[in-house]
Amino acid sequence: MFKNKFCSILIAVCSLLVSFGATAHTVHVTVKLGKISVLQTAEKNGDKVYFSISSYPTKAVPVLTRIPEFPLHWLSKDFKNMSNITLWQGDILPNQGVMLILSLIEQASLPFAADDHIGSAQLTLYNNNGKLQEAWGQPHFIDQPKVQQPDLKIPKFIMYGNKSKYVTIFKIVTQ
Repeated sequence: MFKNKFCSILIAVCSLLVSFGATAHTVHVTVKLGKISVLQTAEKNGDKVYFSISSYPTKAVPVLTRIPEFPLHWLSKDFKNMSNITLWQGDILPNQGVMLILSLIEQASLPFAADDHIGSAQLTLYNNNGKLQEAWGQPHFIDQPKVQQPDLKIPKFIMYGNKSKYVTIFKIVTQ
């Protein structure tokens, strides 16, 4: 009798765990710079740029990263050879999310000069029980340079800061 009751309880618990596991999936997300192009540079000989990525997870400490890592940068003249560069990746737990601010920055040529903000895009990701929801837009910074998002359905942004003009196209890959 005890053996039958124990087996019934064990089966019920296992069924519950399996059904919970089927609906509660962690989503691995990679945010990539699909393409970047320059229409106008701030510097006569081209710009040196990088991305500053601020991530604000639902239940964790915010993190700031730089791509490429300091002291590296990208030269605007090399953009035609660049695509699908990973800017951020992480696991998003069920019913949690992360907000990312993807800022394009021009690195100053002089050692003690401030870097210049060209523009930013904002991405909010949310794991709705294994289904990733995304929302693209612009952060509401007081000093935000002019940024356009021509089509709200496509993560394409035109950034005009520091007398320059860049077009960025982002993409999301999930696993």
